[in-house]
Amino acid sequence: MARILADEQRAQGYDSRLLSVISGDLRSNPLSAPLHTLAAGIDEYVVKRPAFSSPISFLRDKVNGIDVQTLEGSDVLHLHGVNGTLQFERLSAVLRNTRIIWTLHDMNPFTGVCHYSLGCNEFTNLCSSCPAVKPTFHNSVSNLLASKKRAIANAPGLKVVSPSRWLAKEVERSVVFRAQSTHVIPNPIDPIFLGENHAKKPGPVGEAVRIIVVAKNLSDPVKQVDVAVKAFRSAGPRLTDATLTLVGAGGREFAGDGIILTGPLSKLELSQAYSRSDVLIVPSKAENSPLVIGEAAANGCIPLVASVGGMAEMVAALGHGKEFGTEQELADQLIDLNRLNVTVRQKMQISVRVQARVLYSPSTAVNEYAKVYSGLLPE
Repeated sequence: MARILADEQRAQGYDSRLLSVISGDLRSNPLSAPLHTLAAGIDEYVVKRPAFSSPISFLRDKVNGIDVQTLEGSDVLHLHGVNGTLQFERLSAVLRNTRIIWTLHDMNPFTGVCHYSLGCNEFTNLCSSCPAVKPTFHNSVSNLLASKKRAIANAPGLKVVSPSRWLAKEVERSVVFRAQSTHVIPNPIDPIFLGENHAKKPGPVGEAVRIIVVAKNLSDPVKQVDVAVKAFRSAGPRLTDATLTLVGAGGREFAGDGIILTGPLSKLELSQAYSRSDVLIVPSKAENSPLVIGEAAANGCIPLVASVGGMAEMVAALGHGKEFGTEQELADQLIDLNRLNVTVRQKMQISVRVQARVLYSPSTAVNEYAKVYSGLLPE
């Protein structure tokens, strides 16, 4: 998302630079950022409780991949994910006169270590009994959250942005950002998903609904792809000739009738896969406002999303789609969509596509961020 925003800012004439300590996927190329990889491995296999399914950043929060002093001289410093990149406490100490805006993409900036609290409310206090880590690390986690609180208190000029109203409400409840006001700006999607050549392809349209699920790792327990698969199979007898396309690494355990495993796809290939689909399912147990919803909607996919995070408000903004709480609710929603007259379904898809291209275009995001920037800069 940060790259998409910076690219569009440069296209509009801003002098915008993007700095990152990670150039690709650490799972496939762990030596591209060895210190970050080592810290992430220790967090996952030494610090975190195995039963806690959300990722954490404990040791990574102590890693400085970028020298803060090299950031001096910028008019505005726009932060996104800082884990393994810099410590905000050091940033606020060194760059006291730099105006800072921080777009929060998950809960980690205001929790002790977790990226999603999964219902835990300890972040509203000081995470003294964190369920995400082994008991040995409880005091350290509480101290880490206290240091985040001090750092934010020492940065009075900070502006906070959230991609969803859900996350903004969690920000306001947190002990770290409680005194901050939060702007809500939806995440922009990559322009490749907005190309006219990737719109719904004309041709014969069947009655059967075509469903797609996308995850970096289909076997990731947080993504709960099994929920989509079980709902699809449960509804199967009433979804004649329907297909479920699973995009991402892994997922061999889901192979079966009507299920298509594509493996990882390039952005162009993914855009084309969306254009061949009618419905997107996002069954995750923890999400904020995932880009996949906007990407798929811009290609005419009606979203069915789990009742977590900011996904329901994305569905509401698109005007079509539903949220679900159980596998049975999802199965029923698939059956209902499959019953719709094809012409009606196509009209819904066109409406979703048009709305997504307004809500999630990079130019829309740049214009909204410009308003926040202008509030930071001197007259």
